[in-house]
Amino acid sequence: MKFKLVKNMIPDIYVPTVYDIDYHGIYDDGIRYAIFDVDDTLLPADDVRIPSKLIELFDYLQQEIGFNTCLVSNGSKSRVKPVAQHLNVHYVAKAFKPLPQAFTDVQSFFNGQITASNTAFIGDSLALDMLFASNFKIYKILVDSTRENRWNLKTVSNDIMQAFVSIPLKNAGFELGHYYTKRTN
Repeated sequence: MKFKLVKNMIPDIYVPTVYDIDYHGIYDDGIRYAIFDVDDTLLPADDVRIPSKLIELFDYLQQEIGFNTCLVSNGSKSRVKPVAQHLNVHYVAKAFKPLPQAFTDVQSFFNGQITASNTAFIGDSLALDMLFASNFKIYKILVDSTRENRWNLKTVSNDIMQAFVSIPLKNAGFELGHYYTKRTN
């Protein structure tokens, strides 16, 4: 059981940032829905500044490539809603990832068209984001944290969890900082 839990944390793709993902490549592979975490994936936790580069990325994903996008975050509505509004996407706040209930909301946004084979989840946390994606057997993309302040409670707790699982993950063939664009095993 423990080994399966560790294997479920291993992403299909691991790149430094959301800007390093080969979106055309995953679209060509059949991915049509891109679900993003917010804190430390798109923006440093609790940062309210939304860079124009991020807005341009979401415009490009939606208008040029054709992705359907949304945000799923454990953050509060007051945190997630303004980000979603700037990016012009649906959102689920207080998602309680990795628990699966938020995925029902995501499915309703897109009239149930989301399937395991056409959806990717992009996040910075092995224990929260990758396990959430594993619950639905959807494509998992891990990015490094965007954090600027390591003393935020969320980021420190994520660091502790990732340190805790680092040895079993290494034994399973995954190591933080060793990037790849396609999972080989």
